[in-house]
Amino acid sequence: MFDNYFFLCRLTKELDIALRGYSLVDTFSQNRNEIVLEFQKHSSSKFLVFSFASLPPLIDLRENFGKARKNVIQFFVDIYNTSLSTASIDLYERNIRLIFDNFHIVILIRGNQSNCVLISDLGAIKASFKKKSELVNKIFNLIYPTSQVDETIFTNKAKFDQCLASYVRGEKNIYHQILGSQIIEEIIARHSKNSGVTYFDSFQNIIEEMKNENVLEYDDGTFSVGKFFSKGKVIQEHSQFFEPVRKIYYSKGSINKAEKLKERLIKNVSQQIEKLDKKLIQLRLERNLTDQSSHYRIKGNLILQHMGDLQKGAKKVILKDEEGDPISISLDPSKSFHENASIYFSKAKEEKNRLEAVLTQIKSTEKELNKTKNLFDKIKSTDDHQSLIKFEKELSSKQQQPKSPDEIETKFRHFTVFGDYDVYVGKESKSNDLLTTKYARPHDLWFHVRGASGSHTILRRKEKKKDFPKEAILEAASIAAFYSKAKHSKYVPVAYAEKKYVTKKKNLPSGTVFLQREKVVMVEPKLTNRISEEV
Repeated sequence: MFDNYFFLCRLTKELDIALRGYSLVDTFSQNRNEIVLEFQKHSSSKFLVFSFASLPPLIDLRENFGKARKNVIQFFVDIYNTSLSTASIDLYERNIRLIFDNFHIVILIRGNQSNCVLISDLGAIKASFKKKSELVNKIFNLIYPTSQVDETIFTNKAKFDQCLASYVRGEKNIYHQILGSQIIEEIIARHSKNSGVTYFDSFQNIIEEMKNENVLEYDDGTFSVGKFFSKGKVIQEHSQFFEPVRKIYYSKGSINKAEKLKERLIKNVSQQIEKLDKKLIQLRLERNLTDQSSHYRIKGNLILQHMGDLQKGAKKVILKDEEGDPISISLDPSKSFHENASIYFSKAKEEKNRLEAVLTQIKSTEKELNKTKNLFDKIKSTDDHQSLIKFEKELSSKQQQPKSPDEIETKFRHFTVFGDYDVYVGKESKSNDLLTTKYARPHDLWFHVRGASGSHTILRRKEKKKDFPKEAILEAASIAAFYSKAKHSKYVPVAYAEKKYVTKKKNLPSGTVFLQREKVVMVEPKLTNRISEEV
């Protein structure tokens, strides 16, 4: 409604009444896409504000305006102290003219292409708020030609009824644009209420009301000038014009912002729910939930039971289990039978730990999914802007933590050890480099197996001045040993130091670093039984 031609007709009438006899004393801009014209009469000022920073554009008349002391640009200084003759609007165009003796100021309502220009009475553009280089010294009517419309559409009953009938059939044309959807809906509503009243009669009544009646505010946040039966319940009638229109405009702006924010949040959270659903599907795959630990344990026991019957250096043997079924067992010919059996027992233990990790991650993912779905329901059920802003901050805070488990679980393995300390483990050489050089903090502890290749491991420090519990250090070292070539050894030496003593020189292969001030612990290679994010 704010940029509807017939509403602008009423607005122009109000401007003419309020400003006639006033002189233009200042024209300035201190905000992008906003120009202010100050008028004065007997030391009384009025400020005409034209803003298209938000759409639709707003034309407002105020008693006061806070002009800035700096960063203010002046316009149209050549006609300062010139008295306004009248305000008018071009027929069926959204061009409002402020007419002075030898000049016109034209406010052009064109969405984000809106403008305000100063033209001579001969039609040449002398100055412009926007696009000066394109417009100054050009003929106004050539740059902004009048629309080619049949003006009798709005005065001829038969033509107008045909025009509305075409809209009802789903057709669209320039006349429908001039009328605007709200006026058309009101015309149709009045016609439906009383079929004896033609579309044209309803239109004439609406336009007459819009010329003279008060601004009405409705419970859905909209307004009209004169009573619109197609709208909801009237909550307030205003005898003034500009003040309530301004209030409704900015209230509507807040509502629009809230709607856009809500739409954006719903999309964001929906994507998170979809991601978590997919993650659960992958975690619940049969291959992830099948426990192979007994299979490995049986093989280890069979090797020990038949050591006397096995040929040294064999790469594969076939032995029978308790039920007499043959089982093919691969062997490492460079190792003893005891060592080969130990490898299978280690695999059984790894499998048990892996399955526990999967089940734990399923549980934590389900918990996160339920939490995210609850957030989604809260967002959908509120239209309060402040509540939505709070939800946005909550999501933003979560998403902008680049080193949190949520964000880096796809880059590194993640575990929780004694004291709820986080442990991150690289997956390959590039991942090791990324963990050590980008994600590790100076006071985190960095771990690596001595004498064998393996993953870089980080124990994240919670508080700078607080020492790590010994149990957390040993568990982190065990994890580092587990993800190394020495994982099948009974005990493994693991070096560790604060990350600030770990350096990587240029041109060295990925994963290669230098360590200073390290300490060494002997640990058993194993995964923690606590929360694990690794599948």
